[in-house]
Formats: sequence, structure tokens, C-alpha cells
Amino acid sequence: MKNKSDKSRIFKNTIIVTSASILEKLIFFIISVIIARFLKIEQYGEYTTALEFATFFSVFTNIGINQTLIRAINIEPQYEREHFTNNLIIKTFLAITVYLLLVISLFFTNYNTNTIYLTLIFGFVRIGNEFLVSFYALNDAKEHFNIQAIFTSLFSLSFLGSTIIIILLKGNYFHFAITRSILVIFFLTIILIYTFKFIKLKYNSQTLKKFLKETIPFTLSIFYSNIIQRTNIIILSLMHGPIYSGIFNNGYLFYLSLQFIPLNLQRVLIPFLYKIPYKDNKDKFQFTFDIFSKYLSIISIYIMIIMFFFSRDIILTIFSDKYKDSIEVLRIISFGIPFFFLWFTSISIITSLDKQRIVSYIMGIAVIINIIANLILIYFYKTKGAAFSTIITTFSIFLLSNLYLSMKKFIKIKPVIIIYGKLALTSIFIFLIHHYFLTDLSVIFSFIIINMVYLIIIFLLIINRHDIRILKEIIGLKKD
Repeated sequence: MKNKSDKSRIFKNTIIVTSASILEKLIFFIISVIIARFLKIEQYGEYTTALEFATFFSVFTNIGINQTLIRAINIEPQYEREHFTNNLIIKTFLAITVYLLLVISLFFTNYNTNTIYLTLIFGFVRIGNEFLVSFYALNDAKEHFNIQAIFTSLFSLSFLGSTIIIILLKGNYFHFAITRSILVIFFLTIILIYTFKFIKLKYNSQTLKKFLKETIPFTLSIFYSNIIQRTNIIILSLMHGPIYSGIFNNGYLFYLSLQFIPLNLQRVLIPFLYKIPYKDNKDKFQFTFDIFSKYLSIISIYIMIIMFFFSRDIILTIFSDKYKDSIEVLRIISFGIPFFFLWFTSISIITSLDKQRIVSYIMGIAVIINIIANLILIYFYKTKGAAFSTIITTFSIFLLSNLYLSMKKFIKIKPVIIIYGKLALTSIFIFLIHHYFLTDLSVIFSFIIINMVYLIIIFLLIINRHDIRILKEIIGLKKD
């Protein structure tokens, strides 16, 4: 990635999607906290159970067709209208099918009446969100990331405003769900009008068949990812009841909220790398892997350290002491964050190499590991078991994806392994400092000292002049 314009474009796009996602994730995090504190613990458990159950099903209205759309438009831009039409046709069929399956599946749960009604409403909301994502994918394919930034920001702000109004009027969790469905309908209408000003639908049976065929590898990956991300809460609620879902969700929420960091980098990287032939640009792929692995590891290890040492203060301050059982969930799950962040880079590289089938194989193995770990660990350890199974699953994806890139010699991973080793030793060193010197200090002083130590070590052992030069080139402060 020696071309300065490439670096600048990636940096600009990353800033756009990251800024919008930070705002969106922050607002939805605030909304979750407000609702958690407003509702009783039993009601919050029912609310989160219904939301996660509906989300689990709604994701199957995507099954990779948005990723296929991005790939198809970048590879065959002359068929943009046909590919977008194919996306909407398939999604509409899937939406109807998935909602019917959601309704049928509720007969086989032990959920109470309120949880079932909430699930039905959230099913509509989540499927509506998936249609919104299809329109965002069209713009992502053309690297028009500002469109989604605007719509997601306005949607999240509207939901926050309506949540505050409902609480002031002393509403209930049905009001939260219904209001969200109304907002989805409104924003879907607006983006429909906006999009069809610039693109007209065009049906072609040949491109539809080809589109469906190319969707299959992405379908499996989305299917597997959905299972990995949602089954812990579903199994937890079915085995031990919705109260445990609420307790686990408050720790898991931090884990999911941080997803925007690697996910946005993936959104920027894949459309960019799709346009680059690997055989002629191996150095760009290596550069991308090295840089993003390095910076994501620095960020994720820092987040892990902070969450582990200050989990008690974070949970009690944000959610109050009625969710004190969530402290151990957050503390355990913090160890999964580095693996979670880093597998996004390796999976993005594999996807950009047009090896989506390999991604589906990796995710398929991870699903088997995930289900087995969840069933065993949740049965014996409840919320802590769900947290442990998350770590095991993310580590398996990280390990398998990196092994594939290394064994097939697409990427040299030795340089980043050295960085991982240095950061692991840094974590151990900070743990020892905290254990022997900081346990009796106040939270503020402990936080300041840990930050200072981490920053010093990073600049002494990890960051070098090459990194600073690259950053300057990316943001345009230094000429090539």
C-alpha cells in the first residue's frame, strides 16, 4: 500500500465509518443502560431475551447477500442495477420466510406471554433493520460511507429521544419496542425515496442465478456468525430463565459494543482490496495485515486490561448494584476481546482473496466448538460459562484464520506474532504491578498509573519511527 492516495482514502473512509459507529454504538449503549436501570431485573431479562431471540432469526434475512452485493458491484459495476434488484428480491422472500419461522419457533420455548409478544415486535424491527442495511451496502460498495453515517446517526438519536420520552411518561418495555418499529418504518421509507432517485431496479434472471450461486459461501459465514454471536444468550435463557440473560447481557454488551472498531475497518478494507489483484500486489496485502494487526492488538489489549481491572467499578457505576452479578461476566469476557479484534483482520484478508469458502469452513468449525462449549459450560456455570465459551470460540477463529494465511503463504505472520508476544508480556507485567502496588490505591490513581505504564511500554517496545512515518503519510502530513 505504497500509494499515498490509497492510504488517504482508507484513512478518510475509516474515519467516516468509525465516527458514525462510535456515535451509534455510544447512543445504543446509553439506551441499553437507561432501559436496564429503568426496568426491574426480571423485566430487563425478558426484554433482552426477546431482543436477542428476534435478532437471531432476523439475521437470516441477510445470509450473506449484502456481502455478495458489495463483491458483485466491485467486480461487475456494469450490472449494478441488476445486482441491487437481486438483493431486494432475495431479501423480501427471506424476510417473509424468516418471520414465519420465528413465529413457529416460539411454540417450542418456555417463554411467558410478554416475552413472546416482545419477540414478535422485535422480529419486525430487526427484519426492517436488515432492509436498511441492504441500502447501506449499496453505498458501501461504491465507498460512499457518508450515507450510512448520516442515516445511522439520525436513527440512533431519534431512538434515544423517544426512549427518554417514554421513561418520562413512565411507559413500559412494549412502548420501547413499538416506538422502535415506528422509527424503522419511517427511516426505511426515507432511504427508499433517496436511493431510487439515483438507481432504478432492473431484473435479469441470469444475473439472479449467478448472484444466488455466489451468495452461498457468504450465506454459510453469516449463518455461522449469527449462531456464534447469539446462541449463548438463547441457550442461557432456555436453560436457566430470562433473568440470567439480563445479567449476562450487561457484561456481553461491552463486548458487542466494541465490535464497531474491527467491523468498520473490515467494511473499508474489503471493498478496497477486492479491486487489487493479489498476485501483482502482495506487498499491499502484507502491509494491510501487518498494520491493522499491530494497531488492533495494541487497542484490544488495552481494552482488555481496563475491563479486567475495573469491571466492578464499570458495572456498578453504569448499571447499579442490582446487576453486580454481571461483574464476573465482564471480567471473564474481557480476555476474548483481543482474539475478537484480531480475527477480523485475518478473515478480511481471506475474504479479499476471494476465498470465502475457507471463511465458511473456519466459521463452521467455530460453530461446533461454540455450541458444545455453550451447552456444557452454561449448564454448569450459567453466565460465567457463557462468557468462557465466548473466549474459546473467538480464539478458535483467530487461530484457524491465521494458520490458513500462514500455511498457504499468503501472509507472513512471524512479525505480528512477535508483537503479540510483547503485548502478552506487557499485560503480565501490568497485572503484577496492579497486584503488588495498586490494589490499595483509589480507582482514579490506579487507572492513571496503568495508562502511563502501558503507554510507555508501547512506545518503547511496539511503536517505531516507521509507524509514525506511515501515520503522517496517511493523514497527509508527510510527502512520499
